[in-house]
Amino acid sequence: MSEFVFCLAQQGDAESLADLRATAMRESLEALGRYDLKRARERFLDGFVPAETAKLVHGSQTLGFFVLQNMPDHLWLNHLYIHPSFQGAGIGAKVLEQVKAVAKKKSKPVRLGALKRSKANAFYQGHGFLKAHEDEFDIYYELPLTNIEAGPAEFLLMQAETGNAERLADLRHEAMKDEWAANGLTNYPLARSHFFEDFKPEVTLKIMSEGELLGFYAFHEYAEYFHIDMLFLHPKAQGRGIGSKVLAHLKATATQARKPIRLGALRISRSNDFYRAHGFNLTHYVDLTNYYEYRPNLCLQKPETFRVEASTIEDFNLLAEIRQQAMQENLEANGLFDHALYTSYFKQSFDPACTHKVMVNAEMLGFYVLWNKQDHLDLERIYFLPNAQGRGIGKGVLDLIKQQASEQNKPIRLEVLPKSRANAFYLRNGFGLIEKREEEYLYEWTPQDCSYVISSFRVEPVNKADFNMLADIRFEAMKAEWAANGMFDHAVYRRKFESTFDPAFTQRIVWGGETVGFYVMWVRESYLYLERFYIHPKMQNRGIGGDVLGSLKQQAREQGKPIKLETFPRSRVNAFYLRNGFKLTSASQDEKNYEFLPEELRAPA
Repeated sequence: MSEFVFCLAQQGDAESLADLRATAMRESLEALGRYDLKRARERFLDGFVPAETAKLVHGSQTLGFFVLQNMPDHLWLNHLYIHPSFQGAGIGAKVLEQVKAVAKKKSKPVRLGALKRSKANAFYQGHGFLKAHEDEFDIYYELPLTNIEAGPAEFLLMQAETGNAERLADLRHEAMKDEWAANGLTNYPLARSHFFEDFKPEVTLKIMSEGELLGFYAFHEYAEYFHIDMLFLHPKAQGRGIGSKVLAHLKATATQARKPIRLGALRISRSNDFYRAHGFNLTHYVDLTNYYEYRPNLCLQKPETFRVEASTIEDFNLLAEIRQQAMQENLEANGLFDHALYTSYFKQSFDPACTHKVMVNAEMLGFYVLWNKQDHLDLERIYFLPNAQGRGIGKGVLDLIKQQASEQNKPIRLEVLPKSRANAFYLRNGFGLIEKREEEYLYEWTPQDCSYVISSFRVEPVNKADFNMLADIRFEAMKAEWAANGMFDHAVYRRKFESTFDPAFTQRIVWGGETVGFYVMWVRESYLYLERFYIHPKMQNRGIGGDVLGSLKQQAREQGKPIKLETFPRSRVNAFYLRNGFKLTSASQDEKNYEFLPEELRAPA
């Protein structure tokens, strides 16, 4: 795996990068008799500066990182670590090409230190670094400026901030103005205001090179798919392969998550050819927009072939080693460092009858422990070696366990450490978070026959006693938009809601045992009227709204009726409904009117 992009680190990356560094350095430190995990982590964390740290990212995987500090007369390569699972693939050499490009641009030599008895010494010497001096534990090197031959630096992905909105809107205008004009869209102030409505820094990445903004993209993750909301490059940055590299990175993310990517492009746009050339297929079009989808092979094919075998007492040592490799980073991220103690706990509870090995060919890549309780299946453990992750095997095993749960008509329950990538894995695979404890999170997956489930949430009827709870959710969901539209009399809006509240047409949305939203849908003679639809802000951007709307659209298809609704003129939900197939039918100073028309009711083109 040699393909990756550079991504500037954030403060929240500190713990995981400290773990990666400790793992990468372990062999060299043990050779010197200096391996102290706690000290190794603390030394890195004490000096961690996100602005100087670049991660090497392939999809959602961090392969390594480096720290480059700009000194008055040289560049100091303070850290360069590749996770052992990804070493030997040419990644380090590509990082040095980036470092050399920066050094050439700044006209400065590069200096660094490497542990004695480390394989890194031969690596740096092989790339032109010259020994300068050494001390008791380290050898120091320099790459003179005269020895540096390098091309331009690669781009760096950087998290957007709220204050970037104006600058990004300017770049978007430069990238799109000609295509907007070609499609008859010349109200540029309106387009700019729509951008500010939709802009979410937390899902937006800037594409930077040597301090210059080249472009940006917004990448949303929902329960069943990813959505590229925006991907723009400044005209002068186009044609250099940057868009292709960004798209390859996003496709890798989708492949690892086993989800498709969806996006929209203007009907008259060169981007249509671009997306088709990168494996995106046209699914439909609405008005001036073509909609595309990329489906990774893993979404179309079965995961890598594996088999499940029963374990025996003799397997314990190998199982414990797999558990250690799979869990070390997560345990230490949660402050748990006594690995011998945790291995002893595992040994005490080890039961071969409930422990299942996951085999690919003749190699054991992982295992899981499943207890068959009276009212549920308890997935106590599921572990895979690092080199088995990202290959679809874990999802395949989870699907197998889900099949067993469906056959027995029982839910699956499991616990996960709070700081663990497994949380995202289970959420992606339909598990609902039902309880947060200080030491662990509790998840549950319920077969469809057990209850009415939409993804990891369900829809339930309400009664009059629910009014205050629903009114509070409505207030939290709407207060910002009321303010944006000059509406501040919240007591009046609550009384108006109470006067029209009818439990017969109101459904609440339950996720993780908690009511997170609700909708009000009236069944008219010729259409369905979606009067209200609210998701609590803390649960937005998880795909819940899109999935609920999908179920309502299916209801409309089954009844052969359109769905109609109104929104405020200044509201983020306008873009949400347009993305989900609704068409703007009219607009006034006070409201916008939308309609979803099932395919069967549409007039032929």
